Amino acid sequence: MEDSDTCIRELQKQLNSADCAPARGYRRNVTVYALVSYVNNITGCYISQNYLPVELFISRARTHMEDFPASEQWSTYYKMVEEYLLVMEERLKEVGI
Repeated sequence: MEDSDTCIRELQKQLNSADCAPARGYRRNVTVYALVSYVNNITGCYISQNYLPVELFISRARTHMEDFPASEQWSTYYKMVEEYLLVMEERLKEVGI
């Protein structure tokens, strides 16, 4: 469990770092804003150990990524989000969700 928590924390830091977060990704009128919000909602729920909504936000993030495929400028972020979602799904299994 400690290894998955460490991995999750590291991914959370990277996803919101200035180097990784999409340019203008925190602006509501940018397409990727919804994905950034879903990822950060996952993070908030995980930190507070409110695991049930995490499933919902993972689903919403995946749907968003299907509906709005990554542009070249967001491809690195999308790849990291996909890794994060996979790790979070595994963590949910570990906690019985």
